[in-house]
Amino acid sequence: MSEWNTIESDAGVFTRLITDLGVEGLQFEDIPYLDYLESEDILSILEGLVFLFPYKKSLYQNPEPVQGRYETDSTKVFFSQQTIQNACATQAVLNILFNLSQDKKEKVHLGPELSQFYEFVKDFHEPALIGETINGSELIRNVHNSFTPPNLFVMDEDPYRNRGQSQEVYHFVGFIPHESRIYELDGLQPYPIDHGPYTDFAKDVKTLLQERMDILVQQGVQKFNIIGLILDRLQYLQTELEKDDIPDGKRFVLSEQLQEELNKREKWKEENTFRKHNLTGLALELLKQISSSMSENEFESVLREASMKPSN
Repeated sequence: MSEWNTIESDAGVFTRLITDLGVEGLQFEDIPYLDYLESEDILSILEGLVFLFPYKKSLYQNPEPVQGRYETDSTKVFFSQQTIQNACATQAVLNILFNLSQDKKEKVHLGPELSQFYEFVKDFHEPALIGETINGSELIRNVHNSFTPPNLFVMDEDPYRNRGQSQEVYHFVGFIPHESRIYELDGLQPYPIDHGPYTDFAKDVKTLLQERMDILVQQGVQKFNIIGLILDRLQYLQTELEKDDIPDGKRFVLSEQLQEELNKREKWKEENTFRKHNLTGLALELLKQISSSMSENEFESVLREASMKPSN
C-alpha cells in the first residue's frame, strides 16, 4: 500500500483537497490571528477549524485530555482515529466534513464518492476501524498525495538511521460546532473531546484555542497555524450580487470582494501547480550548466559567496 505524504498547512491546499474529493459549498481560509475569528468577514460563515501545532508526547500521556472531556458515546459525533503517519491533515478535514455534512445538509454536499464512503463507515462506531478504512481508500490517499511532487530519489528505508536527530513533528486537529457543543476531533486521541456548550462558536472557540496555546507555550511551543472552514465565498458573493434590491454602495463592495476572491483563487491555482511538480531536476540541470564553464576553485568561491548572503 502506498504511503501518505506530508502536505502543507495552507488554505489553498485544503480548499483544493476537498474540491478534488467532490465537496461543494465550502472552502478554507487562513486565520492570521485569533481576533480575526470575531471579525465580520468570518464570524457568520465559520463552520469549523483546523489547528496545527508541534506534536508533544506529554499531551497524550494522561488518562484525560488537557482540556474538555472524552465523549465515549460513538453515536453522538462521527470520529475516526489516525492509524497511519502523515495522514492527520486529511483525517482532521474528513472528521469535520462528515459531521458538518449531516448538520447542514442544505448547504454542504460531500459529492457522490465521499457520500458513499460515509454511508459505508458511519455505523462502524469504532474510530480505529474507520481510520484504517480511510487509509485503505485509494481516492482519498491519491488526492492527499497529489499536493506533493514525486520524489526523484530513493527514500531511506531504514527509519532508525536518523533516530538520534531531533526533528519537529506537526499535528492537525479539528474543532466543530455540533449539537450546540464544541467538539475537538484529534485522530491521536481515543475519542472525540467535548468542550461543552457554546453561545457563539467563533468567539467561544477563540477562547478555547487561546487556552490551548497558553498550555503549549508553557511546554516551549511557539508555532501554531489555524485554518477556518467556511461557506464558499464565491457562491455567497455571486448569490448576493444576483439580487435586484441591493443598494449601489453595497453592490460595489460586493463586486470588489468578488474580484479579490477570484484573484486569490487564481493565486492558489498557481501555487498548487508548483506544489505538484518536482523542480529538483531543473535546478540540477541549471546548476550543471552554470558550473560547466567554471573551474573547481571558481565554483567553490561562488558557493561560499552565496552562502554568506543573508536570506530575506
